[in-house]
Amino acid sequence: MPVEPQPLETDRKQPDVQTAVTPVYPKRALINNWEGRVRVELRIGTGGQITNIKILQSSGFPELDTAYINSLKQ
Repeated sequence: MPVEPQPLETDRKQPDVQTAVTPVYPKRALINNWEGRVRVELRIGTGGQITNIKILQSSGFPELDTAYINSLKQ
């Protein structure tokens, strides 16, 4: 019978989601039917706070990118 692997102290733990924030869609983006995806790289400090945000791929609309980044900062 196989033995279930035991976690090690050095194993990475799954993050706990404290709050889920829905980005506020900019009014101008809604009016113009703008949609897009933003890919970002985040740096998380030891206290769990975001210390740096870098856009890897823009949505093509700076207002959408800014709205997404603002939601990450909440």
